[in-house]
Amino acid sequence: MGPFKITPEIELRKITKSEREEFFGLEDIDFIFKATPIGYLGFNQWSPSQSKKGRYAHSNWFAHGLFDGSIDIFASNYILIIECSDSPDHIIQRLNLSFKLFKPTSTGGYLGFRENEVDVHFHYSMPIHGPFDYLSLTASDLAEIQEILLLIEDKKDNDKFKLLGELYDRALRGGHAGLDIRFLLLVISLESLYLPTQKQELKFRLSIRVAKLLSKLGYGDAKDIFRKVNKIYRIRNKLVHAGKTKDLTPDIFSELTNIIRVSLLHYIKNPNNFSEDALTTIVL
Repeated sequence: MGPFKITPEIELRKITKSEREEFFGLEDIDFIFKATPIGYLGFNQWSPSQSKKGRYAHSNWFAHGLFDGSIDIFASNYILIIECSDSPDHIIQRLNLSFKLFKPTSTGGYLGFRENEVDVHFHYSMPIHGPFDYLSLTASDLAEIQEILLLIEDKKDNDKFKLLGELYDRALRGGHAGLDIRFLLLVISLESLYLPTQKQELKFRLSIRVAKLLSKLGYGDAKDIFRKVNKIYRIRNKLVHAGKTKDLTPDIFSELTNIIRVSLLHYIKNPNNFSEDALTTIVL
């Protein structure tokens, strides 16, 4: 796949050998994708550059990346070229969210190098080594991500969506946050989307609204979705009131993630469908 213009200011293309050497001081690296106790990668071997130390040398990464998963940055096959006059943080944040709304993933921008400068820019959301695998993108996938990014840009001044996007992003972010904390962040998003004003009968109203709306969107059978959301909310109550539960599994977390993802995609296209009146009407 050749270079892809996500926007006029953002281009995605393959990283070159010389760039890998300039950025990390690595002449070559041989890695395989697999889950390991210290990340998603296994390294067969690597060859340090004989002439370049790297703007952020690989030796520095090995000093801390074994503990937070950021060592996975070595496996970067692509880079983003961003033209901007100030900090790229907001651009990277929305682009990372676009990747995660396209599909739950650990793929995203984390480390930046400014042209003709020696500083290194770390993006605070740190998508490296999150709870999901990395993306393998095609040109059609990128076109879909491009559409999602434009929808997010259109909602950049929408306070509710900014909060929902941040909760979803934090739940899928890299680092060592436990599955329980990530799960509760997603449940808060679910409540915010489907219970904008309700204070009573939370579990029933939440479950039936999610089931009715998502079944209309083709996500699955309404009764099946209803049962899943009921189970999710029972787990939520056990966590909140007891502090832990054995019922929370990676499969449940993955199901909730996809429910939020589909809901957020619909929200940025049709936010009026999540008003109290619209949600009440859909279940009548």
